[in-house]
Amino acid sequence: MNAIPKLQTAKNQTITVYKPLPKSKRMKIHIPYTMKEEREALKQLNTSFYHPSQKLWSIVNTEENKSELKKLFKGKLKVQEIADTPTLPKVLLSEKSQAELDKNHQKLVLKGLSAKTVARYQNNLIHFFSYLEKADFPNLTKDQIEGYVYMLVNKYKISEQKQNSVINAIKSYYEHTLGKPREYYNITRPKKSQDLPNVLSKAEVKPYSTRLRI
Repeated sequence: MNAIPKLQTAKNQTITVYKPLPKSKRMKIHIPYTMKEEREALKQLNTSFYHPSQKLWSIVNTEENKSELKKLFKGKLKVQEIADTPTLPKVLLSEKSQAELDKNHQKLVLKGLSAKTVARYQNNLIHFFSYLEKADFPNLTKDQIEGYVYMLVNKYKISEQKQNSVINAIKSYYEHTLGKPREYYNITRPKKSQDLPNVLSKAEVKPYSTRLRI
């Protein structure tokens, strides 16, 4: 870990640490734009990473890093607890949608994909088929597909990792099961970043305490 620089106290400025969930691999941190010195100091910590789409920083969730944050930003920290986020409801597929899901399963198995990959793709397609039940699946437009992905991001606050997983499942369905060309849909993806779990949006946090207890 790099040496901790001395920082001047910024008036009326607070750095927010989001209390890690059990088994979370990283801690999320928000530093106001005006706190440039603090932001530069955080960049120097090992494992620090910035999530541009969330406007949040994160570092690996270890006791050592917790201590470093307390020393580095003493008197400037507060904690916010992660709020419950809506989860995707269980759905019962119609005969039409179930037929497409079964067809997709057969194709993925025949292509030799791992059981884990097949299960992940199938689970991601269940809600896709349910949401667009009344549409003609083979002739869905890019706008319809992106509208579905947008709904997941906006309503269910899915992570960038989950968003990419959903897109991969949809593209696999069109390319492998329906035989569409690989470039048939150029679905918009989140900005490429490191594969880091549990990225939070502002809607996922709520005030917890003004004292650092992480």
